[in-house]
Amino acid sequence: MSEPSSSRVKARSTNAGKPAVLRVEIRREIYTGKSTIGRLFVNGKFECYTLEDCARAPGTKVPGATCIPAGNYSLTVNYSSRFKKMLPQLLAVPGFEGIRIHAGNTDADTEGCILVGQTWAENFVGKSRAAFSKLFARLQADITEGYEVCVRVMDGERAVPNLSMAGEPV
Repeated sequence: MSEPSSSRVKARSTNAGKPAVLRVEIRREIYTGKSTIGRLFVNGKFECYTLEDCARAPGTKVPGATCIPAGNYSLTVNYSSRFKKMLPQLLAVPGFEGIRIHAGNTDADTEGCILVGQTWAENFVGKSRAAFSKLFARLQADITEGYEVCVRVMDGERAVPNLSMAGEPV
């Protein structure tokens, strides 16, 4: 269930007539040979953990087994013919097509897409359906209200930080 709209933080443009912007940030933090774990924030507030395929050297791509490049992307919600339902999709990802945000637990559940979860362990995100349901409801509600959704994917240090389950460094 999404939060009431009165509690949402609206990042509005100073230009009249421009749409409100919902900022989604994915901070990649844990890199293994199988996956990349990060944290997802909405307008600066921790929302959930992420799991992507493993990171590779710039310009290196193993189809279905490489995370997308760090960068800024627009997001839309549309029908996925593969999953047979509405899902968030990142647009104009260099070298990739059909990048979605969806439920799943390990790198076996993704071919370049971003999985979300409420918990994490090495190469794993848990309570994924619950995390996805909450995030998807938020995205759908805000898009319906006229928000533009911008996703920033950031590479972090290639070290394993000690994270608490609340999503903050300890």
